[in-house]
Amino acid sequence: MTTEALWFRVLVGIGGAATALAVVEVPPPSEPALSRLPAMGLGLACGLALFAILSLQVPRVPPSRDPARWVIRLAFVVTWAAVEEILWRWLVLGVVATASGWPLALAASSLGFAAVHRVGKMSQLATGTTFGGVYLATGRLLAAVVAHAAYNLVLAEALARTRLRAHPT
Repeated sequence: MTTEALWFRVLVGIGGAATALAVVEVPPPSEPALSRLPAMGLGLACGLALFAILSLQVPRVPPSRDPARWVIRLAFVVTWAAVEEILWRWLVLGVVATASGWPLALAASSLGFAAVHRVGKMSQLATGTTFGGVYLATGRLLAAVVAHAAYNLVLAEALARTRLRAHPT
């Protein structure tokens, strides 16, 4: 997929997420249990720990040699994480939790999240469950976005290093 196609997906996702936020009223699954900063810290810790567990290594992100590329990757990863969290945690988990409680909501949002990803269905199920758990535990969507973005950023760097080793220029 080209860079332009990826950014097009991000823009469409932002449009859809903004529309959902404006049109659909979904109460949070719980009252915020943590203030914003501790919730973001928990999200960051969960995202990095999830990567470490799934990859069986301690995540170490080397400094980027191309700052512009790193900034673009960061912008994409954070934006796409926010779009997916608005869809799967805020909308799906929130709507299902309102109708039938949080256990079914967590399962539905995690299964849906895993189903739409092309590869790694089982690891995507684990990530979706973790991000949903962060949202439910903190009551803050921002914490789930931070967990998701941290996980994706470390994963993107790891994949970039793997590609570099496989195809050095």
